[in-house]
Amino acid sequence: MELSNRFKNSTLIIGFILGCIVPNQLLAQAKMELQETTHDFGTVQEEDGPILHEFIFTNIGDAPLLISTVKASCGCTTPDWTKIPVLPGETGYIRAQYNPRNRPGSFSKSLRIMNNGEGGVAYAYIKGTVIPRVKTVEEELPLQIGALRIKSKSVSFGRMTNEKAKSMTMEVYNAGEDSLTFTDEYDGPTSIVVSVDPKQLAPKQKGEMTVTYTPAKNDLGSINYGITIYTDETEMERKNLDVRASVREYFAPLTDEEKGQAPALLISDKLQNVGRITQGQTVTAEFALMNSGNSKLNFRKVESNCACLVAELADYDLKPGKTTTLKMTFDTSNRRGTQNKTVYLYTNDPVNSTQVVTIRATIVN
Repeated sequence: MELSNRFKNSTLIIGFILGCIVPNQLLAQAKMELQETTHDFGTVQEEDGPILHEFIFTNIGDAPLLISTVKASCGCTTPDWTKIPVLPGETGYIRAQYNPRNRPGSFSKSLRIMNNGEGGVAYAYIKGTVIPRVKTVEEELPLQIGALRIKSKSVSFGRMTNEKAKSMTMEVYNAGEDSLTFTDEYDGPTSIVVSVDPKQLAPKQKGEMTVTYTPAKNDLGSINYGITIYTDETEMERKNLDVRASVREYFAPLTDEEKGQAPALLISDKLQNVGRITQGQTVTAEFALMNSGNSKLNFRKVESNCACLVAELADYDLKPGKTTTLKMTFDTSNRRGTQNKTVYLYTNDPVNSTQVVTIRATIVN
């Protein structure tokens, strides 16, 4: 009987010890502590190449710490880290390498550190300011036509009104071994004027070309003119440029009373979805356009954004309260997936002179 009681007591003691030990083992957890969470590189030179910083962390938990992955907020930052489990009390690292190439100015990037420790995720940050390297002439002005170097053959004025002229200035450079003279010969519309200062460039000399565009009366919407200027070179003397602009009609400020007497274009449905269409089919959509104003509405221009889309307007002049129809015909040949094709309507509505209507289709084979 005494032996049986001793056995029971021993069993109870062992059970109590195991009950204390097993929960503690189950509750053991790693915990990451970074010595720093943010590193400031300060000012760095782009020409010096990639920069590197190593974040050191300690596992202050009571179980091995394992980093599963580290994700940078930008492809310009390459992470690396300790790949093996870090035992309690031991240290590991997270490295961040930042590439400043073609990234002048200030930067701030983050590292998302996924791990099996408390919280499951930690963050580290790098920041600094990149001083850009001095670019070569070839990098600044990559296009060469004969001895002339320029940044691009395209001169873009962006969005503008037809109220007054607008000028754009671009840098030019003589990459040749002889002087380069710009002649007075010019091919292009009279609404565009080109001047170069100085007209004669010595070898390896820079100058400025100014292109001035004065929209003609009918210049509305997307404008694209090809122009040609000439130099005194015996070969490649023709320099072809493209002048682009998006022109809107200018209206002087109106009083509320004047606005009340003006024409107004009303389009109740600006988007028509024709659904699924078999590739190669031609589909049409019709839009009702109404003059909801108090004077005659004139459509200055109707412009589609694709050669695949034909726009036909029944009437270009609408009296107050009258309605006309815009028919849009979309050729789906060589198109697939969801397509949105638009038509721009330019009118003498002083409040909303440019409006857009859209036909949408899902093209299937």
